[in-house]
Amino acid sequence: MKIERSCLFTCQELNDKEKRNLLMYDLIRKRGIISRAEITKSTGINAVSVSNYVNNFIEKKMVLEKGFDISTGGRKPELIELNSELNYVIGIDIGKTEIRGAASDIGLGIKLRKQSPRPADREVQGAVIRLIEEIIGASKIKDSGIKAVGLGVSDPKFNQVAAAIKKKTGIDAHAGPSAVCAAFAEKRINQGADAENVLYIYSDVGEGVMMHGDMYLSASEDETFMDGKLRYLRPWNEYLSIVASAKREVSRGVGTRMVSLADGNMDGITREVVIAAAKADDEVALNIAFSTGINLGLRIAYLVNLFSPEIVVIGGGAQDAGDIMFMPIKKMVERLACRSNLKNLKIISSTLGEDAADIGAASLAIREIFIKA
Repeated sequence: MKIERSCLFTCQELNDKEKRNLLMYDLIRKRGIISRAEITKSTGINAVSVSNYVNNFIEKKMVLEKGFDISTGGRKPELIELNSELNYVIGIDIGKTEIRGAASDIGLGIKLRKQSPRPADREVQGAVIRLIEEIIGASKIKDSGIKAVGLGVSDPKFNQVAAAIKKKTGIDAHAGPSAVCAAFAEKRINQGADAENVLYIYSDVGEGVMMHGDMYLSASEDETFMDGKLRYLRPWNEYLSIVASAKREVSRGVGTRMVSLADGNMDGITREVVIAAAKADDEVALNIAFSTGINLGLRIAYLVNLFSPEIVVIGGGAQDAGDIMFMPIKKMVERLACRSNLKNLKIISSTLGEDAADIGAASLAIREIFIKA
């Protein structure tokens, strides 16, 4: 089934109006309450244009006027804030084993979170819609208050669920890769990732997402919309999956604490089990974590040389291992990245962990609202 582009998150090619909408939204969100004059000063956009944008937001009830600020002479500056009481979104992540959901206002204030086991593929669509209905009911948000649904998917075949959500609920819905959603959550919420150019690594599969301001590049996007560089952001699942590496070692009959931690069940070997064994100085688990860190570091160094990010955020599981994986990652980047790219580079850990993808899906849903404002 061909997925219509209108049901996917907007990735690139924003026009000037869309860029300014997002720029102003992010500034209002960060400041909480701000004057038009402050927006003009912070963005460099002239006062008349700022007023036009703000008036448009007010007309669409996305922003509220909040009275007047203290005047330093002349007319008192009008204050504005996001209209968080009337505008909500829902973010959903269809993971490999769970479906996670979050209700958020447009300021990214999380109101409620729910999750459920992921059923068989043919039942996922119905499970997602039921979870959305449960979230709306439990959060007591009126249906009219939900302005958009964001959907993070671990497999592109679930992109079509966005169209089903819109058909069933009448709410605009957009889908995109879980890694992209997680990346945007980190960029919006992780204060250490508040930079113009951020590279996010979804480490368990080695997938990369490069964010330039409010635009992003991801190899998970439709091939039609890729440029040549994006193939370097593709997952390296065969080499980087911690769980797959652990299962290979166990199947060879190698003695390891991971077996007891998984209660002797191969299916019980998870990323958490491998990391727990590594922290307990299990040699096999330590080797897997070290090798994964080396491979990640090699990949990150290549991407740093290609995209010159200011910040590299590592999520998707590696953050839980701490220095066991971060030390080899950083050593490889320092060894292989160009000196000019290393000068101001920071490599930091994800702060959201497992919560990143559904919160990020909510963030991207808000982004779609303001792109279209």
